[in-house]
Amino acid sequence: MILVVRYTQGGTVGLMINRRTEVPISRALDPLKGAGGRSDPVYAGGPVELPNVLALLRANIMPEGAEQVTGKVYLVPTGALLEKTLAQRPDPADFRVYLGYSGWSRGQLENEISHGFWRVLNGSADIVFDSEPETLWSRLIERAEQRIARAQSHGVNQAPACAANPSINAMFGFSSGGSPCRFAR
Repeated sequence: MILVVRYTQGGTVGLMINRRTEVPISRALDPLKGAGGRSDPVYAGGPVELPNVLALLRANIMPEGAEQVTGKVYLVPTGALLEKTLAQRPDPADFRVYLGYSGWSRGQLENEISHGFWRVLNGSADIVFDSEPETLWSRLIERAEQRIARAQSHGVNQAPACAANPSINAMFGFSSGGSPCRFAR
């Protein structure tokens, strides 16, 4: 599952939110102040620029220098802000660090969506910080299928479960295996 964290005229950046690693933040970000002693894992954000570090934070107030992604979810886009955030010792339930990202050039993601390569779902803090990210995609698809079935049983011919809406608040899911979904190079 990919959360779009930046959507601009120049392209799109997303983070895989369901790819938890076994590497603790303390080891991955060893030189950064505040990383020491953190046993919460880093996440694989995507195949682009693996040394690049981004973070997501759930907060009631947007931290200075952060970028709002959706609701109370904020992108921590710089090393200085990441260090400041780590120093505040955020709860692991409200903070995730990602190595690498997923990226698309201008118009590429929209083209892939128009060809049905992606299912588009609305994002929320509960989805982004789900405690069982490995099963998140299958649970969200099951919920969407149940909504479609309920709508069809009430005489509705089509349910708008996966409308193509490439906004910054959208989440893009992919399944491993035979899916036609792919990442930009």
